[in-house]
Amino acid sequence: MTAYTDKRRNNRLQTGGYNAYMFPGCYGNWGYSNMNWGYRDWDRWSSSPTYNKRTGSGHKSVMNKPRGDFGHKETDSFVYFFRQNSPFSQWYPSEFSVDGRKFNCAEQYMMFRKAKILKCDWISEAIMSEKNPAEQKRLGRLIPKFDQKLWDSVREEIVKSATMAKYSQNKELKEHLIKTYPKTLVLASRNDKIWGIGLRSDDPEALNQETWKGKNLLGKILTEVRDELLKEAGFFERID
Repeated sequence: MTAYTDKRRNNRLQTGGYNAYMFPGCYGNWGYSNMNWGYRDWDRWSSSPTYNKRTGSGHKSVMNKPRGDFGHKETDSFVYFFRQNSPFSQWYPSEFSVDGRKFNCAEQYMMFRKAKILKCDWISEAIMSEKNPAEQKRLGRLIPKFDQKLWDSVREEIVKSATMAKYSQNKELKEHLIKTYPKTLVLASRNDKIWGIGLRSDDPEALNQETWKGKNLLGKILTEVRDELLKEAGFFERID
C-alpha cells in the first residue's frame, strides 16, 4: 500500500467512511461526520460534568439560550431546524412518561411503539434498555417482516403522542415550542422527504412551501402540538 493510499484510508476511518453505524441524525441521512458525533459521543456527552440532568442538556445553560444557538433559521413564516441539539429534534434528551413507562427522548418512544405495533417484543424491550437514540433507531430497523403499509398508517399518530408528552411534561421545552408561534416548524433535511422537506434551510426553494420536496411530517406535528398546547392554556380565547 502506498503512503498516499494509506493516508486516504486513514482519513476515511477518521471521518467515519467505514463506520458501521451510518444512520440518520434526526430523519434522513445526516452525513458520516455528524452521525459519528451522534453515535460515538452520546454516552460521553450525556455523562459529562456539564450535562444538566434536569433539562437533559449537554450544556449547563443551553435551555436558557436564544433559539439561534440551536442552529435554527427563521423567516416571517417558518422556523427551520435540523441539528440534534435542537429541542425540536426527536433525539433531544427529554424524559417523559406514557402509560407508566419512562422514555428518554421522542425517538425511543417512536421506535418502541414501532416494534410493538409490528409485534416484535424482544426489539421493543431492547429499545427500552438503550439510552443512545442512534442505537434505538438502529434497533427499530431490525424488525423482521416489516410491514411498511401498517407503519405508514400509524406513524404520525405515534410521533404526535410522543411530541405531546415530550412538551407537555417538560416546561422549558414547552416554552421553546410556544415561542415559535405563529410560525410553521420545518425539518430542513435535504435527505428526508417524509419527516422533513427534502431541502436544506439555505436552499431558496425552502422559502416557499409550494416548492418543498418533502412532506415535513415532523414539522407539521410539532406545529399542531404547539397550537393544541396554546389552546389548552386559553391563549386563543384571550386574543379573539
